[in-house]
Amino acid sequence: LCGDSIKVEFIADKFKIKSMRYEANSCILCEASASLLSRKIKHSQINVLVKEITKFKGLKDNINQNLPDKFKDFKKLINKKNINRLNCVILPMEAFLKAFKIIS
Repeated sequence: LCGDSIKVEFIADKFKIKSMRYEANSCILCEASASLLSRKIKHSQINVLVKEITKFKGLKDNINQNLPDKFKDFKKLINKKNINRLNCVILPMEAFLKAFKIIS
């Protein structure tokens, strides 16, 4: 919506993320989200991440829902003043799902 774009690269085996790298032309919320995501998903199981990211994306429907423990730090990026920028925060997660060809 605000013109953010992001490219992500992952080093992974069949089951686990080893590292993430990104290049973004984006707002500060998207940059912060990508940075947090790259630190949080290192050494995580892909199938678990898919479930957790899908739950996180549920914030679009219910801002008061509890986040998975791995993503608690993201709550600092989301508040009532910038709720209309939630898509900026979620963009790196959508890029993760797209990179692994997971439709959600």
